[in-house]
Amino acid sequence: MALLLGASGLGGCGDVEAGRRPPLILITIDAVRADHVSAYGYGRRTTPNLDALAERGMRYAYVLSPTPWSAPAHAALLTGQDPDSLDFTSLDGEGLDPRTIMLPERLHARGYDTWCVLAHDFVHPRWHLTQGVRHVDTAPIDVPSGPTRHAAVTDAALRAAGARGSRPFFLWVHYEGPRAPFEAPGDAVFEGDASYAGPVTSDVSLRGLLEIQASLDDDDRAEVARLYDEELQRIDAELGRLLAGLTDAGLGDAVVAVTSPHGYALGERGHFGDAALLHDDLVRVPWVLAGPGVSHGVIQDPVSLIDVAPTLFALADLVVHPDDPPMQGIVALPKYPAPARPLFASTRRAVDLRAVVEGDLKLIRDNRTGHEDLFDVYADPDESLEMSGSRAIEKDALSRRLDARFGPK
Repeated sequence: MALLLGASGLGGCGDVEAGRRPPLILITIDAVRADHVSAYGYGRRTTPNLDALAERGMRYAYVLSPTPWSAPAHAALLTGQDPDSLDFTSLDGEGLDPRTIMLPERLHARGYDTWCVLAHDFVHPRWHLTQGVRHVDTAPIDVPSGPTRHAAVTDAALRAAGARGSRPFFLWVHYEGPRAPFEAPGDAVFEGDASYAGPVTSDVSLRGLLEIQASLDDDDRAEVARLYDEELQRIDAELGRLLAGLTDAGLGDAVVAVTSPHGYALGERGHFGDAALLHDDLVRVPWVLAGPGVSHGVIQDPVSLIDVAPTLFALADLVVHPDDPPMQGIVALPKYPAPARPLFASTRRAVDLRAVVEGDLKLIRDNRTGHEDLFDVYADPDESLEMSGSRAIEKDALSRRLDARFGPK
């Protein structure tokens, strides 16, 4: 994989001592779009603690979520399989097939003690997303949403760290993420328009934003973004408290992965929230990795959330046995050759959309109408310039990719 090296040079999995498995800490924060993370170049310092983790580890420059909503995205992340392969694209049924092999099951079978702390109903055990986790804490789901729930997640995760035994330790910590209503407590963290007196306030719900979205102007959308950023910074403060507490609990040598299952639209294309589109504000997410065996720098090659599980598995110095179900994702570390490959995303939640990313291009298809839009996600990160007319050959090639993966339009 292409890596822009930091000061520590190129590392790999060989740093894991024979017979000693590192603690693995997986932290997922819902609804975090990469372009609002300060480690990814955002103008506001929304995530100083995540930035610090990236400074001592590795940041993935372009991470595609295979779907823009929480339950199937977490399923993909925890299995190394995309949601369509898992036949888990909605909550109309009973969730993930309970026969599906999850990362915690693979780890438990190899000696890990597996724990999780969950903050949202979409990752509740009834959807079978916690298979293989021996200690499941869902208490934060019942705590009032917002800062109180974020703090409850951190407290529960630190209790889990303190209660661990002598076996290798795996902990999945899930934060609810910045979502409307943002319910900002106290003084503003980020400066906005002091004279703003529009309809956007911290207690406006997502439904409320959707109901008034047609009447919102640029100032209104800027206020939504400011409130989102403030909520993100409060969650980042909890991340900092968690990381410091894990170190105090003797887990300073852990491999830590922080990512998000999906992004969050803040008024782009008239949309707020998640699930309904495949533009980068909903499907480009952060991924930061640090700990033993992790290089310092930035991975430039595009990766997918389905790469998280095989990467953590490799950092534990574990291999997938021939009799184990394979993972579709790759080990996204510099010492492992990365095959050239397209990345895919889809959503069927009130829509039927498909997307493929290859190189600098993304093609989005509306499966109901057959309409396709082509964007250069590097030159045009806002995806505001449709390029089908100027790059017709590449569009046709990507369209064939979608046909091969999902079936013809």
